[in-house]
Amino acid sequence: MSSSIFNFKKLLQERILWLIPALLVFIILFHTLSPKTDETRVIENNSFWKKKTFDKNKYQMILCGDSRIYRGLAPQAMQEILPEISITNFAYGSAGFDEIMLKQIDKRIDYDAPKKMVVLGLTPLTLTAEGMHNYHMNFELETKREELIELLYFKPVFQFFVPITLDQINQKIKGKEFKTSFHQEYTYTGWVASFEDKPWLEAAIKSYSTRFINNQVTEKNLQIVLNQVKLWTNQGVVVFGFRPPTTHNMVALEDSLSGYNETLVKSKFIEAGGKWLEFNINDYDTYDGSHLQKESAIQLSIDLATEIKRIEYPEY
Repeated sequence: MSSSIFNFKKLLQERILWLIPALLVFIILFHTLSPKTDETRVIENNSFWKKKTFDKNKYQMILCGDSRIYRGLAPQAMQEILPEISITNFAYGSAGFDEIMLKQIDKRIDYDAPKKMVVLGLTPLTLTAEGMHNYHMNFELETKREELIELLYFKPVFQFFVPITLDQINQKIKGKEFKTSFHQEYTYTGWVASFEDKPWLEAAIKSYSTRFINNQVTEKNLQIVLNQVKLWTNQGVVVFGFRPPTTHNMVALEDSLSGYNETLVKSKFIEAGGKWLEFNINDYDTYDGSHLQKESAIQLSIDLATEIKRIEYPEY
């Protein structure tokens, strides 16, 4: 009797030892084959913006602006040119440079660093009433503590337990899962690498043709930026400004409808102590006429870093 019990326990132990690794392999295989669902994408998106918004680190260079910056500048590419400089992308959708935004930028500046820099992507939208409302950033800042903890620390858990059907897995195996031509890659530096398999350069023109109705660039909004540029400059912060490259059609539309005068913005920016940079829009490709394709965003980042290195580190 005791011998039978012993053999049973031994057999049970062997089965359990075999079952555990088999179960682990099954779980890994299951999630490897599992397609990304809308729910997992939402979790990834929300977690990304919470990390950016509540990042308590300090940086030597901060990249700021609207979606043309958060999609258009890659700190990791810039650090290939400026390896000793800590860089973050602190840009939001439809953002403007109001006092709240400027304070958030200031909080992230490493004032103890020997070289401190802020890069402002001054699109027409950033100087309008819509931009100054900063709906996106303010929405993120109002995140409740419980939600913040969930997304910052338990994102993998939530993604792991997103319901997946066998039919979805079967569709992926057969290569028949739903595929989108637009892709977004959320990176740890605050950059969203974006690209479209089927670019349509006029896609953004229609929305921008009505975006500046009762929503013009104003001297008051520009002056808020200029005052901050003066303050930062006096505090030893080097401030760069530029108009993010788009397309000739987009530039013509914005210049005719928004009240944005690049020559005036440039001259006042330099007068306030800032350093204005210019890039040839013919060197870059957009996917919608407004935002750069991933590869062009990387190229712009390298070009920007190279220009900053030339100006600030001529000895190298």
